[in-house]
Amino acid sequence: MLLDVFQNRLVYSGVLVCETALRVGAGRSSEPIGTDLPVIKDTQGRPFIPGSSLKGVLRTRVESFVRAVHNDPTAACNPVGPETEWCIRRPDDLSDRDIDEQSCLVCQIFGSPWLASKVQVRDALMGDLWFGQYQVRDGVAINRDTQTAEDRLKYDYEVVPAQSRFDFKLIAENLTDAQVGMLCMGLRPFERGEIGVGGFRSRGLGTVRLQEVERKFFAVNRDDLDRLFRFLDGDASPEVWETLSDDVIRHKYVKALRDFFHDWKPQGGASDAQATPE
Repeated sequence: MLLDVFQNRLVYSGVLVCETALRVGAGRSSEPIGTDLPVIKDTQGRPFIPGSSLKGVLRTRVESFVRAVHNDPTAACNPVGPETEWCIRRPDDLSDRDIDEQSCLVCQIFGSPWLASKVQVRDALMGDLWFGQYQVRDGVAINRDTQTAEDRLKYDYEVVPAQSRFDFKLIAENLTDAQVGMLCMGLRPFERGEIGVGGFRSRGLGTVRLQEVERKFFAVNRDDLDRLFRFLDGDASPEVWETLSDDVIRHKYVKALRDFFHDWKPQGGASDAQATPE
């Protein structure tokens, strides 16, 4: 499903709660005072999680479970691997529809340099309950040969404390039922607190849990133009939007995904008209 004709929209929102301290770095500080490694902040000095970071984690999770079902580059290509593992290598002679159809299942949702993404993940901004309570921790470089601390290589780094809350919002358009199921399955680990975000995750940082989840879905029905115009006018009422409960996701969209995977066949490898995704 391309994006030239609007057909549906999924809105997946909630609150990302830090179960451990979080660090999304802004690079090494050039300030004469302060921490060596500060976290990224908005214009008001509050921390946030870039949408690109969240989308990258989500895409990686979706890729991994798609490969668990079909370990084939036409199911989920490898954007950092050799050219033979890309789903599109030379797109110049392909139409937009051909690029969409020949892209791997993951690129069809998350996009590539030649295919627009159907998914937007907003920057996760800090909620109102923020009082500038950063924590500063110490680190030291380790000599890999002696397994001891290097002399004069101590540093400190800034983290956002545990229990900090960030607003989460994902918007996706023109998804098939199976693609809705794929996105929802990719977001389940966020809801279970199984996802790490940011840096220093091997040190125990970055575990987050998606709470207060709300899933809404709107699909165009040309026989009900009044509902369409209410949607376009910003009406958020239940008469316009369908709320996707766990049962609806399980029995409709995950079932559609299961049926799709059961019937799906590899395209026989990436075509020569193909290239690396973003």
